Amino acid sequence: MKKAIPPFRFTLSFFRLFLICAGMILFLPALSFQASGQDSSLDGLFEGVEDYEISQETDYIDSGDSGEGNTEGSFPESDDLDSFFDTAEDVPAEAVSSAVASEEKEKTFSSGGLNSLLSQSSPLSFSGHLEAEVGIGYIWSERENTLSGYFDFENDLKFSARTSKYLSITGNIKTEFPAFTFDLSELYFDYLLFDRVYISGGKRLFRWGYIRLFDDDEEYDDSSGRYQPNILYDSDRGISARIIVPVGFATFTAVGLYSGKNETPSKDAMAYAGSIELKLGRTSLNFFGRSFPTVDSETNLPLADPNPPILGLEAKRSFFGVDLYAQGQGWIDSFYRLGDLDKTGFDTIVFTCGIMKFWDTIKPNIFVNLEYQNAYIPLDDSFNQKLAFLGAVSKFGPGDHLTVGVEWHHNITERCGDVTPGIIVSGVLPHARWKNAVEIYYGQDENGNIISRPQVKLGTTIYLVMDY
Repeated sequence: MKKAIPPFRFTLSFFRLFLICAGMILFLPALSFQASGQDSSLDGLFEGVEDYEISQETDYIDSGDSGEGNTEGSFPESDDLDSFFDTAEDVPAEAVSSAVASEEKEKTFSSGGLNSLLSQSSPLSFSGHLEAEVGIGYIWSERENTLSGYFDFENDLKFSARTSKYLSITGNIKTEFPAFTFDLSELYFDYLLFDRVYISGGKRLFRWGYIRLFDDDEEYDDSSGRYQPNILYDSDRGISARIIVPVGFATFTAVGLYSGKNETPSKDAMAYAGSIELKLGRTSLNFFGRSFPTVDSETNLPLADPNPPILGLEAKRSFFGVDLYAQGQGWIDSFYRLGDLDKTGFDTIVFTCGIMKFWDTIKPNIFVNLEYQNAYIPLDDSFNQKLAFLGAVSKFGPGDHLTVGVEWHHNITERCGDVTPGIIVSGVLPHARWKNAVEIYYGQDENGNIISRPQVKLGTTIYLVMDY
């Protein structure tokens, strides 16, 4: 591991810098823009750009608010029956109540596909998403020169049932080859209490926070979660319960997580999280925290090295059509030392900020997203800085069927990273896209080994997508 290079030469300590950034986010309303599966040569190539590709199959939904009100950014993933519950985390109470009433009034099921087998009065609804990819790839590096084939198949079958606006159940069956997995990845209920309180329970993955690129579990898969902006990164590993209470311009959220099998778990075997989100004009402020289990869920014995609790805050603002957002997150090692303003009271401090812009009213469409992350460990007085970038240009060329883009991850401290330019051609075959990409690793290869010359991965695939 290379020796960390001090990121900035300034007199203030990073601990003070973190407090200053926290203060800036806390008092943001006073600023001028004020408040309101497999180890293959092609695995992961150009997936980031694909997620944001604007095509005939997945059209951008213009919210009229530059993505505010959607914790996943400006590209809603689905419009299933649970969508208004997720939206409730980012909107004031009046908007939540309006969304619930509107959804109940306008709720209709598709007349085609799987739903055509159901009667109009059936409370059931089905939807699915298929992705299949086949191609060839080539790896050129110091350690290997390999030509290989590639195949991947993923299918999500979602189902939901709702007899009224008060109660619904949603599930997702995930199938994947060649990993040969068949998993009930989600199964949870949503309940509306007194037309104001939202309760959810079961197995599901929660995504909290405004960070987009560093929230990529595939690229940043640190198992400890220390650098994960989503503090509920492990919520799908067990069962959970969530309650959302909108009050005026504030939304209060509480979550309990349990990964064991006991029907009556002890409080020390559970994790808890909470947030208070404020909508001040077009600015969102979010104060959040989380604890982790201190005992083993099976044996009920104390854990040798439990994760420390988390406290943090974040802000998001759409400014002249540009999304600006930032998050400060501290893993607490000792509240006593923090009370004495000792920086070693923190185990880890992570600051992440980003800027995103999407030009969808012009052709070609243009999307850019840049994020910066600085992780500081006070005990070692060490930093780790990273950059992430995603850019794409779509809907141009013959028939507006071309998309080009680049995805870049760079570790400033360790002077390594990877960059992936690529091109996607759609419209040649029904439901198919032709993807071509080059992934280049420098400084370290994809396994973290130090390399003196870049590792290059070339790939071309036929990518099939179908929503049903």
